[in-house]
Amino acid sequence: MIKIKSKKIILHCILPLVIGCFIYFFEKSSPILTGVANYLPDGLWSYSLVSLLLLVWDSKVPYIWAIAIIIMFFGTEYLQYYGIIPGTGDIYDLVIYILFGLFSQLMLCNPFFLKTQK
Repeated sequence: MIKIKSKKIILHCILPLVIGCFIYFFEKSSPILTGVANYLPDGLWSYSLVSLLLLVWDSKVPYIWAIAIIIMFFGTEYLQYYGIIPGTGDIYDLVIYILFGLFSQLMLCNPFFLKTQK
């Protein structure tokens, strides 16, 4: 069980963060990456965070944690929008956070994927 969970953590949590960091740090050196560098790292961060909570709580995340994530998503964009923390703060980031978070739930809570990974 621990071996399966560690593989899932590497695949669903660590790998998306590494890819997001790669895009973020190398965006200026590649015209292809420049187009996706604004939103994809945010989406991968969201995917990684939601995946970690799903894996820690065995796909049954308590409501308080789900609410905390939503508040964090909206809070960071709100603080960026008003210049309290660095960043742009726009609605597109929120859409990306939500889409990638939902995709994480699809991947880790879908009965098809649960059966194939056992």
